[in-house]
Amino acid sequence: MPFSPLVKAKAVEAAAAHCCVCHRFDAGHVEVHHIHPQAEGGTDDFENAIALCFDCHTWAGHYNRRHPKGFNYSPQFLRLARDSWYAKVAAGPIAKAPEDVIVQARYLISRDHDVSKRLLSGDLSAAPVKDAMLAGNEFSKFIAKALQWRSNGFRHFAGNHFASIESFLKAHPSSKCQHSDLGGYAYYNCIRECNQAEFVQWVNEDKLSHVLMNKGVDLADLCVVAADNGECGDGSVTEIYLTRPAWVVFLALTNIASSPLALEKVVGRRDVFEGYRPLETPTTEFSVHMPACEISAGQSVLVPLALLLGPIEEIGEEQVQTDQVADMGESIEVVNLTEFPHDGRAKFRLFGPSFWPEQIVVRKAGVPLMQGIHQLNMNSVYTLDRVWQCGSCPHLFALCGDADWHYVCELIPDGQYVEVCHSIELPSDTRELVIAELEDEVSVLAAVTLDGKEVGSRVTMNKGDVFRIYVSGAKTLSVTGAYYPSRMQVDKSRGAETRNRLICQFLNSLPTRIPQSPPLIAVTIGS
Repeated sequence: MPFSPLVKAKAVEAAAAHCCVCHRFDAGHVEVHHIHPQAEGGTDDFENAIALCFDCHTWAGHYNRRHPKGFNYSPQFLRLARDSWYAKVAAGPIAKAPEDVIVQARYLISRDHDVSKRLLSGDLSAAPVKDAMLAGNEFSKFIAKALQWRSNGFRHFAGNHFASIESFLKAHPSSKCQHSDLGGYAYYNCIRECNQAEFVQWVNEDKLSHVLMNKGVDLADLCVVAADNGECGDGSVTEIYLTRPAWVVFLALTNIASSPLALEKVVGRRDVFEGYRPLETPTTEFSVHMPACEISAGQSVLVPLALLLGPIEEIGEEQVQTDQVADMGESIEVVNLTEFPHDGRAKFRLFGPSFWPEQIVVRKAGVPLMQGIHQLNMNSVYTLDRVWQCGSCPHLFALCGDADWHYVCELIPDGQYVEVCHSIELPSDTRELVIAELEDEVSVLAAVTLDGKEVGSRVTMNKGDVFRIYVSGAKTLSVTGAYYPSRMQVDKSRGAETRNRLICQFLNSLPTRIPQSPPLIAVTIGS
């Protein structure tokens, strides 16, 4: 059944007659869409309703979770967008947008080196917008040059190898290894500062970071050394030199009118100072002229804006995947709606010329029109990522004493296709354990014991599954099992970076206290 008039009116009122996705004002024409499709059991109540403009309603209606393509909006994304917009409307007042919006403007940050190079070269097969064309400019020329300085795209480089964590700490006694000190490096054993001599020795392939160092940038702001586990289960440690990732900011302009448009220029501001600097809005007025051609209805133009240097550590971003662009075998290219934390903006840096749009000048049927463009919002921005599907093994997390949750280790690391037993000595104040399957694999736990007492058996875990154990007084956790990755791991250093992101995101999702409701398994030893 369709929504009742009352539900429709309530949804339109809650959105202030704006589209909850693109925020276009569309009084009298805004449509109400089922977030969870009726065909899949979606209800006709207010909780399942979202107000959308015609174009966003079209993209939402074309979403196919088995074969997503383009900016087609999933139910999860729509619910997030709706709740965020409702909250903004409730805080009010909402400025009325012009009713003749004919160009949809979205920012897109490409976070993968190879994808960025392809887009800047004019290969737009990875662009998550249909019928795209590239509007090259002086900014794209510098960005392409800077990406060549990091020719292979790596931002992590292996250094010295140590037989054990003890030998590593003997060589670097000032390293930070406490869980409370690791922060956005939760997957690694320890972190430490990098000195110039070792940076020159081990990070010699990263010319971009060397250019910045030679320009006087503090090395502590460019590189961190992390102690990573060596070969699975042998207790060794390898140093990994982590540098800032190089991302590219694009403006995606889509013709949402029903007829062709000529994009004349984008008006905004650019930086006078082009050195290494914080992510701030510049003050000098500037215009970027667009290619002298028309774009048809539904066609998009990508405008390169800036080289953005992301943070070295994980800063607690949240993501909702809206699209899978391509499956590359050991990796997939995905589009996410990413929310970086409000205090995370200070972690980003710019380098080279950059341009921040404010208005777009178009010509429709020979008539010049000007439309405003919202500023880049790092709390809600589309990102194009390459996700490395390098399944390894399940992960163990612990809650001890009055501290927060922390990462312990990988479980059964030698158990790829072979059942093995892995035992871990637990701190005396351990209160709760979580075994989490975060990667593309299936783990089969034949037996899970605490001090020899079985607390679980024949547990099959797929990606996203969690096995919780309430602990009191136990000294040893033993897990017997095996894991079966869906993809073979190709590059260990890339795997470490991916796992660090997964683990930090998972830690952010865990509560700081044991919930009132009982966990899946509750065991008290010695009671």
